[in-house]
Amino acid sequence: MASEPPTQTLDLAPALPELAGLDLPSAEDVRTRELLGIPIAMTDYEQSMDVMDGMVTRRERFERVYALFPRLAERRHQLAGTLSGGERQMLALGRALMSEPRLLMLDEPSLGLAPGVVEALYETLDRLHKEGLTLLLAEQSIPLALDIADYAYVLQTGRTVLEGKAVDLEKNEQVQEIYLGIGTRAGTDGAARST
Repeated sequence: MASEPPTQTLDLAPALPELAGLDLPSAEDVRTRELLGIPIAMTDYEQSMDVMDGMVTRRERFERVYALFPRLAERRHQLAGTLSGGERQMLALGRALMSEPRLLMLDEPSLGLAPGVVEALYETLDRLHKEGLTLLLAEQSIPLALDIADYAYVLQTGRTVLEGKAVDLEKNEQVQEIYLGIGTRAGTDGAARST
């Protein structure tokens, strides 16, 4: 059974090769889906290479994922359904990374995770980004997202209300006050306003 990304992410898929500056065939093409980090059924993936190439490549990719997420190596014989939330998130990320994507789409990766797990996850995402992986990240935690982003869009009720370089948005008074909870106007005393 193939794991599919959320519908909203798939809705973006046809435009992503162009948006990411990638010269790729259509979003339905198996290799394009791999490069975009869109999960595909393993049988489709395996049919595109010979056995020896597949075995060596998969072993190297497993080693890479285990290096990024040592906890998965420890749990490699455990049923996925018995993993913690953080371990499941690592597994989902690891599965996406197995296809060596050029663009990885993440929808709320920190949702429901313990703070320590979130910190470790974002350290890994930052490392992957610094190694050249493009990330398309939808995240409610603005500080987390801005910390690793180059460019960001701030959405409210489905509309873009601000956009720009992440470092500029972090300094933006409106972002600081509303989204980061930093009072910048007289009388706010550092309290965040609700929107």
